[in-house]
Amino acid sequence: MMAAIYACYGMPKSGSTLAFEMTLAVLELGGIPQRRLSREAIPGETGANVLPLFRPVYIKAALREIGEAGHPRPIAIRTHGGVWQITADTIAAGQMIGQAVARDPRDLALSLLDSARFGGAWGTRDGQPLATLDDAMEIVRGHVHKFRQWQSQPGFLTLNYEELAFKSHRAVARIAAQLEIEVDPRQVLSRIERRFTQLNKGVSQRWRDEMPPEVANRYYDEFAEFIETWCLPPGLPGRV
Repeated sequence: MMAAIYACYGMPKSGSTLAFEMTLAVLELGGIPQRRLSREAIPGETGANVLPLFRPVYIKAALREIGEAGHPRPIAIRTHGGVWQITADTIAAGQMIGQAVARDPRDLALSLLDSARFGGAWGTRDGQPLATLDDAMEIVRGHVHKFRQWQSQPGFLTLNYEELAFKSHRAVARIAAQLEIEVDPRQVLSRIERRFTQLNKGVSQRWRDEMPPEVANRYYDEFAEFIETWCLPPGLPGRV
């Protein structure tokens, strides 16, 4: 039996909302309707299944609700939070699979400063707006750690911003293959174009033009293995 929950984790500003919408469309076109779970499982007023943190009470409620309803599986739930013990246990029990979405830490840092300039929550640290790229590095470290937590879980697909934004057909095909659903990527993309409105600054490798070389290289030295493994498009150098 397919896992009850499909966890859509993404680093901030990584295209994770787009990945979530792709996943919803693949599931729906594959005959698995995606309904909004109850407030017991997904607190808050948002109309989507979004959890800031996979707390035990929410996971238990979601599993109970999906099981009692006899609902086709899985139900996709989006999060930016890390892996709790209950999450790892649920994955180990075969009740959760999912995806982990990465973005180059340098592009993430630039996006965090964008958020700070416009008063967004992602652009703050200890309640204060981020002012410099060095300020952003500690925040980036935390998100890299969370990605590694999710990426290392069995049954998880890894995606990145570059693939989602600029090779969308391939990203859809990989999500569908993971879910063992046959679907035309063009049909998925046509479906999400009608309902997906959250577009960030869609620029590939923007750090190459917007980040001072010495700062870009400092970020590379800090996150070299992560960048080379999960983020860098083939054939491009990691340093300036």
